[in-house]
Amino acid sequence: MSAIPAPIRAVLEGLRFDRSPEDTLASVAPGYWPQVLEFLDRTQLSLSLLSKCGDSLPPEIRARLEKNLAANRIRFLKLAEAYTQIAAALDDAGIPFILLKGFTQSPWFTQEPGGRVQYDLDLFCPPEHVHQAREQLLTLGYESLIGYDRHPIDHLPVLVKKTGWEWKGDYFDPGIPISVDLHFRFWNEPNERFLPQGLEEFAARSQMDSVGELHYPALHPVDRLGYSCLHLLRHILHGNARPSHVYELAWLLQRHAENTEFWENWHALHGDSLRRPQAICFAIAARWFGCRLPPHAAQAVDALPDGVKQWLDEYALAPLEGQFVPNKHELWLHLNLVDSNRDRAAILLRRLIPTTLPGEVDAVLVPEEQLTLWIRFRRRWKYLLHLGARSVFHGRAALPTLLHGAAWLSRSQGIEPGLWRFLSAAWLYELGLFVFMLLYNLQLIDLGYKEDFLGTISSAQTAGSFVAALPMGALLQSKGPAWLISTAFVALGAVFTLRVLVTGSAALLITAFLGGVVLSAFTVAFAPAIARLTTPRSRSLGYSIFFSSGVAMGILGGLLGGRLPGWFAAIGAPGKKSALLASCLLVVAAAWPVSRLRLSSAGTPAASPRIYPRNPVVWRYLAALVVWNLATGAFNPFFNAYFTSKLHADVTGLGSIFATSQFVQAAAMLSAPLLLRRLGLIPGIVAMQVAAATGLLGLAWAASPGMGALLYVAYMAAQWMSEPGMYSVLMNPLSKEEMAGAAALNMMAILLAQLLAASAAGLAITRFGYSATLGGAGVVGAAAAMLFWILLRGTQVSNKPAT
Repeated sequence: MSAIPAPIRAVLEGLRFDRSPEDTLASVAPGYWPQVLEFLDRTQLSLSLLSKCGDSLPPEIRARLEKNLAANRIRFLKLAEAYTQIAAALDDAGIPFILLKGFTQSPWFTQEPGGRVQYDLDLFCPPEHVHQAREQLLTLGYESLIGYDRHPIDHLPVLVKKTGWEWKGDYFDPGIPISVDLHFRFWNEPNERFLPQGLEEFAARSQMDSVGELHYPALHPVDRLGYSCLHLLRHILHGNARPSHVYELAWLLQRHAENTEFWENWHALHGDSLRRPQAICFAIAARWFGCRLPPHAAQAVDALPDGVKQWLDEYALAPLEGQFVPNKHELWLHLNLVDSNRDRAAILLRRLIPTTLPGEVDAVLVPEEQLTLWIRFRRRWKYLLHLGARSVFHGRAALPTLLHGAAWLSRSQGIEPGLWRFLSAAWLYELGLFVFMLLYNLQLIDLGYKEDFLGTISSAQTAGSFVAALPMGALLQSKGPAWLISTAFVALGAVFTLRVLVTGSAALLITAFLGGVVLSAFTVAFAPAIARLTTPRSRSLGYSIFFSSGVAMGILGGLLGGRLPGWFAAIGAPGKKSALLASCLLVVAAAWPVSRLRLSSAGTPAASPRIYPRNPVVWRYLAALVVWNLATGAFNPFFNAYFTSKLHADVTGLGSIFATSQFVQAAAMLSAPLLLRRLGLIPGIVAMQVAAATGLLGLAWAASPGMGALLYVAYMAAQWMSEPGMYSVLMNPLSKEEMAGAAALNMMAILLAQLLAASAAGLAITRFGYSATLGGAGVVGAAAAMLFWILLRGTQVSNKPAT
């Protein structure tokens, strides 16, 4: 309740059924009672406070509320008189009707009808009779407040006698005209996008009831509870719930907790579909006002879907807090209650961008002939002020709604908040790494080295990573991902700085090897880190977010790397070398956010044999992975040299090509989970690998930068689109204790293949050229896809959760 002012919070605590009100009400200083009373009057809780806490109130506050109670009892008599007149007219016309809410709530939701604030009469008429009922009310002097053609919610436009009464700030004024809502349905499915089953039986179960000498047709008692909850839920979903309705529900739950017969009837007459929306309201009432939950009600709450339970845990107080700070957290509850994405999109659009104007707010009960020029001016002015206030409300709520929505989506998908901190570190690291990758080979070429030496450098780096894979796996097991990654980022920045500064071939090879050693830490650690920050159900999504956001950093890295040399050269600094050193600083900066993660180690000693997986699926996966990386490793280390040497692209153009490919990769990887769900995990991966192999064959024969850029973008998108699925294949069948070992083995397989591929491809390019080398890589890629299908088809790796 942090958004609720302390005095009002104290009064709400006093209304709870699980504690005594004396201490909380005593904390309200005399000067705050006007603010508290305004809130209580506006939310229709004033008389509830008098009924429950009257003996604990200051004398002057109690006297004020008793005066309000007396006025409200007068109003009840007028309501009874109005109902009697309307009922007689409908009966004479032979129009069937049922009285809803209002004084039918007594004695179930309130002690006495005169102690419940009521401003209108709600009557249900079957759809075929509702317009006849309206005609009868028109003959009694009632008029529609808005145009007859506008049907709000689930009833006809409000009907009221325009007596000329105007609002003077008194919520208990007995002279407030009584309005009538003619309902023609119990729930508005087209608007809410879901329909509880069993509502058609409400009218058939209706019965005669009475309050004193007043008799009326009403819903069956269990259906009164059901309809009251549906009415409350609708207002919650629309962001305008009345706290008094929640309190009345809490009163019923508390007072009738031992009424076994009532609750057995409720359970028998209301099916699961109808109990679910009621259970949401039960849970909210219990959280707000501490009422007891009868066994059947508690079971219904326990049976709520996980997404709804999560919303209740995080946002149950949001409708109450929204009285003071704008929020639209109810939107996430609504999205959890509908089944189709089309319906969710319609709800989201309607709530974020309202398309209907509010009704009039002033002089609405003044007859047209009594509207003076001054009243008309005042009416228009107040409407404009109200319209502005609503616009400000929606504007203030928009950004927090989107931010909360992103957080809610990630949590509802099983993604821990720590993943976003991990990603913030990864983004800095990858931004620096992409700039370094883009420019480093170009600096070596400026130093006079050829593609064969570039292949040797790539092989030295890969060899360093290969040698370090198992030791890094052991460190991951004993120290945990956060320590290993943050330490590696600092070390990597230092080693990369050396790689920029040294120029001799021996020094370049040594620093490349050391760079590979340190790079292996993140490569080994990121997959287990993400696995611990996601659930098996959300793992593919987690990896998709990681890879796609990393690729998004590549977009910026490509643009930045293509322009940094020119920027530094413009101020007299060595262009490529200065840009490379700047990329090293970005890598070091990534150590700070990841160091704040609390990802403990698996708790198993590094020497334990359980560090390595024994699942045969993993070993078949690794065999196919080696062949796949022989194909991709023959081209990826040389992409920048390919474009500058074979296709004669300049550095700025190369940066733009790289950035474009990263953008397309990000979109492809975000769509990967959808494709994998449609095709299946293994068929989807194989399809992407075949597409990537086709891209390699196309690159072999590209003759212009434009054609090469198009094929490169397609190749990289297909290759990286397969990554989320491949990591899911690897991690899903494993326990947490096996993940570090599996990550190390995965890295070793990749690096072994890339070590061989880079060395062989460097020599092949020098001797045979790019076309022959890339053509061979494409054939190997197609073979890898076939091998992946043969070894892994029919396995159920996606259905085996990690423990």
